[in-house]
Amino acid sequence: MGKIRIYRRVPPGEVLDLLDRRALFVSRWGYGSIDQRQRLVLESKLTAMWGELSSPEHWSAGTVWAPFNARLDGDNLTLEGAVPKTQFCLKPDKLPVAILLGLKNRKKVVLQAVTLGRAATRLSKSKKGAEDRLYWHGLAAEAAEALAEWCSRRANGEMGWKGCRRISPGFPAWPELSEQRKIFRALRPGRIGVRLSRSCQMMPEYSTSAAVFTI
Repeated sequence: MGKIRIYRRVPPGEVLDLLDRRALFVSRWGYGSIDQRQRLVLESKLTAMWGELSSPEHWSAGTVWAPFNARLDGDNLTLEGAVPKTQFCLKPDKLPVAILLGLKNRKKVVLQAVTLGRAATRLSKSKKGAEDRLYWHGLAAEAAEALAEWCSRRANGEMGWKGCRRISPGFPAWPELSEQRKIFRALRPGRIGVRLSRSCQMMPEYSTSAAVFTI
């Protein structure tokens, strides 16, 4: 296991640069085709909302990550050097070939956890009206994805990889959400204010975890 990296105040501007606007406008906010005029309106709305989200009162985004030596034995990804011994149950047939090759040739994996923090959750839930709640939930959820991308890119650079891919518990290649407990044992994300519910949901709401693989 390598050194655990903890960032308790990720710069909001760097996260905004990674925000997927198409995912936000189309998938989160529900707009179909967007013409130039409508895009300008949505960009203006995003700018105003981001100004509020990224204010010192509401912005406490944090990340934690660490590299591990790993080996893939059948469906089990074993972390070498983790205490206690940690094995993740994956579905290798659903993993991209590039990830499988990376595990075979380089035998490194990064675990990460990120959160926008409790203040961002309170801000989103404080909004009145169904439309406002839709907009704020969509922005916060997409910002959490951008924060996860910020973290994995940071890890990718420090590891000297040429590219990386994130896989999270609950998705087809890693179907058991209960595997979150193993990530939490290895990283202890409580240090950035994140905990697990009994149903293995991360709290605060806008938080994610993942294993990051070289490709």
